[in-house]
Amino acid sequence: MKRKYSFKDIDQYLAEDIPASYNIKEHIEDSFIECDSSLDYNYISGTLRKIKINGISIDYVDVKHKEPIEMEIKQDGEHLEIGFELEGHKHYIQKNGDCLETLNGRYSFFYFKELDGTLSFFPEKGIRRCLEIELSIPFLKRLLNNDLSVLGEFGEKLQKKENAVFINNSTISLQMRHILKELIDPSQKLSGVLRKVSIESQINDLILLVVLQVKEMSQYALTISTLSQEDINKIHNAREIIIKRIDDPCSLIELARLSGINDFKLKKGFKEVFGTTVFKYLFDERMERSKTLILDGKLTISEIAFMVGYKNPAHFTAAFKRKFGYLPSDLKK
Repeated sequence: MKRKYSFKDIDQYLAEDIPASYNIKEHIEDSFIECDSSLDYNYISGTLRKIKINGISIDYVDVKHKEPIEMEIKQDGEHLEIGFELEGHKHYIQKNGDCLETLNGRYSFFYFKELDGTLSFFPEKGIRRCLEIELSIPFLKRLLNNDLSVLGEFGEKLQKKENAVFINNSTISLQMRHILKELIDPSQKLSGVLRKVSIESQINDLILLVVLQVKEMSQYALTISTLSQEDINKIHNAREIIIKRIDDPCSLIELARLSGINDFKLKKGFKEVFGTTVFKYLFDERMERSKTLILDGKLTISEIAFMVGYKNPAHFTAAFKRKFGYLPSDLKK
């Protein structure tokens, strides 16, 4: 069952509630605003964060709702967005039939000259977290040195103001996840102009990673074998299992069994879908997770080693240095 709301209803609620509850962290010459707010509307509750910088608008949503939510949405004027679904997924369909779906753990980069359709949100175990970055075409041009041709057909359609999708429903890479985490909860408590510069740099890095991923996928697609959509879904499920069981990883055969796919197809298909092996993905995820925990400063190196699946702290230390080129204790200092 879908809960149906009008986008105007939510807008009205926000208009009445947010001015009183928003906590404006920074406001510099009208070019940088960062706001936090709580949301408690019918069946939806949680937190919202909005960041505005010249040419960029960032919305981070962390809400709870048990059932899918459907909204009618209409916006005059163009909409250029990179949307990252961290938990849950969304589906948008225009009245002219154009549609876009972004599943759990994936992202899309798209442009619509106007929005007029139905937007549906689907939680993952009662939770939906997403980060949506709305860009302006002038900002994108400045970033790309006024050369949209590097975006291929997508860039051409942007020039012509035609609906276009640069990448749809692609996996959020580990590098992207690391940047998104800093955007949501910066480990370095920067403020003022330093926070502004940091956010702009992170957005630039995200866009670069997206462009590089698209180029790599287009080159790789010439040589890879064809996987069915069912196989791809099972391989994505395998990735989720790796992340959830990082402290107690399973063997390739066990992972294949839990994912409902044979180990040969998992091994080959994982490389095709994610561009790396199962074990390299696990290693990188362990190292990125441990780095975040070290910067958090609440746990010892031994505790962190155990949390990311290393029984021997010395083995963890050696792996960490092999990955980053310095010891965990150096980062802790």
